[in-house]
Parts: sequence; C-alpha cells; structure tokens
Amino acid sequence: MALLVAVLALTGCISTSSASGPAAIPESEAGPPQYGGIFRYAPVGVQTGYDPIKRGLLDPSMNALYDSLMRYNADGIVEPYLAESLESADTQNWTLTLRPGVMFHDGTPLDAEAVVFNIRRHQDPNSASRAASYVRDIVTVEAVDAQTVHFGLTAPIASFPSNLTTAVGAIASPTAVRNAGEDYGRTVAVGAGPFRFEQWQPDQRLTLRRNPEYWQEGLPYLDEFQELPMSDTETRFAAYQGGAVEAAWFQEPTQINWAIENPDLATLHASTGGVGGTGLVFQLQTPPFDDLRVRRAVAMAVDYDALNNALFQGSMPTMEGPFVEGSYWYTGTADWPDFDPDAARALVEEYEAEHGGDLAFTLGCHSAPSRRRYAELIQNMLTQVGMTVALDTPDVAEYVDRVNAKDYQIGCFPKNGTDPDLVYFPSFSCSGPTTSNVFGYCNEAADAALIEGRRSVDLQDRKAAYEKFEEIIAQDLPMLWQWGDTFSVITKPNVYGYVSNPANPEDFQPGYLWLRN
Repeated sequence: MALLVAVLALTGCISTSSASGPAAIPESEAGPPQYGGIFRYAPVGVQTGYDPIKRGLLDPSMNALYDSLMRYNADGIVEPYLAESLESADTQNWTLTLRPGVMFHDGTPLDAEAVVFNIRRHQDPNSASRAASYVRDIVTVEAVDAQTVHFGLTAPIASFPSNLTTAVGAIASPTAVRNAGEDYGRTVAVGAGPFRFEQWQPDQRLTLRRNPEYWQEGLPYLDEFQELPMSDTETRFAAYQGGAVEAAWFQEPTQINWAIENPDLATLHASTGGVGGTGLVFQLQTPPFDDLRVRRAVAMAVDYDALNNALFQGSMPTMEGPFVEGSYWYTGTADWPDFDPDAARALVEEYEAEHGGDLAFTLGCHSAPSRRRYAELIQNMLTQVGMTVALDTPDVAEYVDRVNAKDYQIGCFPKNGTDPDLVYFPSFSCSGPTTSNVFGYCNEAADAALIEGRRSVDLQDRKAAYEKFEEIIAQDLPMLWQWGDTFSVITKPNVYGYVSNPANPEDFQPGYLWLRN
C-alpha cells in the first residue's frame, strides 16, 4: 500500500502539494552534514547521453542534472518536487503549479513555457523519445501563465502524477536544447538540478560539478558527482572493494549477502517493494514465437527452482506473473503453465511436424557474465525438450537497442517499476510504443483491463483490473517473469543522505548525499 500514489486514496478534487518544499533530511548520528568531496558511482551498463528524450526512467545522474517535476518520497508516495502542486477535479484535466524562482544552469527560468517545450519534444515522433509512452495520453499541454501548466488527457487517468516522475518530468533548458542541436545530452546538458554538466567520456566517466545556485538552499553538499559505468558485476565489486568508487549497483545475491554480512564495509540500500521483474520476452510478430504453442513449450520447459538455485543460491524471489508474491497487487489466481518437459516436448514435435525441420531460433541476452550464465541455463533447458537454440550476447547497450527495436526472437529482459500503470500499460497495450511494447503484443481484452486499472481512483478496483490483465496474459504468454528484481546499491559506510525511491534504490538523489571525513 505504501507504494501507491497518494492521490488514489483521495476523493473529490485530487491534489498533491508541497508548498514548503521537500522535507529536510534529518541529521544522523554522524552529526550535521559536511560539505565537499567527490562521490563516484558505478552503475550497470552504459548511457547513450543525458538528454531526457533518450531516457525512459530517471537514474542518479539524471536526478543530479535535472530534478523532476514529481518524485516518489521515502514512503513510495508521489509528491511534487520541481512542481509546487498538481491538482485535478476529474483526473482528466490537471493543473501543475511550478515553484517560483527556479533557474536552469544557464540562467534562464524554468517556467511553464519550458515545461510545455519539453513535453512537446517527447510527443514529437521525430524525436524518437524513449519516454513517449508517458506522454501519449496528453492531448493538450498549455502554459496558463508563467508558473502554471494545464494538461488535458485523452481520458481520466488517476495515475497521471506518476508519469511526471519519469524522464518526462526532467525539464531541460529550451535555450540549451536549441543551441546544442544534435549534440545536446552529449557535450552539454542543462537542467535545474543540484549538479552541472562538466564532461562526458562515453562508456567511461560522467563528471558533474556542484551547482552553487541550486533552488534548494544549502544543497548540494558534494563538490562533484561522477558516474563510472561498469557492466560486469565482478568488475563493479572489485572497484568498490578497492576504493575506486563510493557506491555501486548490484542485483546478485553474492554481493548483496556480502554487504549484509559486512556492515562495517558497506551499507546496503535494497528495494522494499515495486512492480515487475525479469524473465523471457517473446517477439510475437515473427516466427516461431508468433505461435502460442512454442511460447507454451518454452514456459513448460523452464524449471524455475533449478534456475533460482543455479543463479541465486535459491535466494531470489521467484515469479510466475507480473507481480511478486507479497506485493499489494499479487493475487495468485492466474493459470500460468507449470514445469512439464514432456508436454513441452510434445508441443515442439507437433510444431515441427506441421512446419517441417527443426524448431530453431536465437536466444538473446547481454554479455554480463551473470546474464550469459542465465542464457546458457535457459538454452540447456530448451534443448532438452527438442529445441535448437543459438545464443547472442552483445554488450548491454547494443542488446537493449535491439530489443527496443524488436530485433530479436526471444530474450532476457526486465519489466519493472513502481506503479503497474507506468510499467504495464505502455508495454502491453495494442498501441504501446515500440520501445515499450517490445513484444508486438495486442489483445483488446488486456487493453480494457489496463485502461480500467489506470482510470480508477479506488484501490480495490485497480487491483481487480490488474487481476483480469494477468489472467489474460497468462494465456497469451507475451512474457515469462522468472524472478522479482532485487536491485540494490551498496555505499561506503561514510556515505550519508541517501534518499531514493523505495521500489528502486538506484533512483537516488545525489543532491542530498554527503561524505563524513
């Protein structure tokens, strides 16, 4: 329940406001925050730039550069951040009021016209925005005055405030975007966040410097925030242990358990909830996975327990559908296929007899050793029921680009987030954008359930709608979830002020971080 949008519990005029600004970060036992220092963070993978249209969700570097109009607080509730309030009487028309006096790093004002400019960039099909799914329901966006923006939606959408926690809510300076052209996000990136863009060396290091004119007085504490991407888990772990970084992203139990067992060497920031997880995705528009029998054969060929034991020592929360057991949205009523290799083999033989030749395809995943190991295990399980499976494991960036372009047959991929509408409506609706609906999936009954889930302000009605949605996709099988993601960040014991989205601890706010000397 804590992870649900606050407005959903309200009736009548829906309003979220924070007129006095974000709540202060309480002092810890380490005493008052100290100024200065360089914070180095090792995320997984590489970035394609720091332009909001190149992103879907926000990460620490984007939070450092831009802030966002709305954000999730420590309780998982959506609240205004760069915005001062967001209100609606009918959940179809929304009025956003900006904080007064907020300036971009280039000295231009972050006003209503700047918000409109950014929203329309995401809507422009020529921009190929990766956050397009979050603006597709905005029919009109207008500057009412310097501090006020009106949003008109296609229909009532109670979860709309969550959309403004994504890259859509990261507002870039229109002046900087126009001046930089195609280079925006690579050689220059101008927001209103706590840090200013200094330099980006692709695949190596992003350097951000303290913004002395930040809108939150007294922040940030750090002199510099650096991002050093490292795809390989062992490389990140070695960098952390060797003191090359102050923080690193991890998902694997080995590193997470190490942090738990060594509190004098690391502080673990783990997820306390969320929606979705990781598993296998199918390309439904081309053979062989346009045939439901093949997808069912894959589902019945995978031994989830064996997979969990081999990859995670049995410690990863397993899933059969889009919600982890124990989450608010979980019901357990959908009929997902059980592990049954004999039935899988029969379906493979039936398909081969009908089409002639072997059932052969390529399984894709990225090249990180843990994912390569996962792909090899899946390959072995599918081979045992008669499938011929080749592996394709490019680097993370290339693999993600391929999946987003639907250039794959079957692959490993996550679908996760904080609110089910943000995760599943763009991904599984018939009109979902390519970069979200990577399956080419379309079922009108699933669409109806997703629409019902996003429009209702009643939590029980929303839950019932997502229960219907799960029952439908359990039959269609566009994706097989296999474990709930345990995204975690490990920080050095002298790191304080760690503020993040509780469903995704990687979504932390660098502006509040400080280092104890």
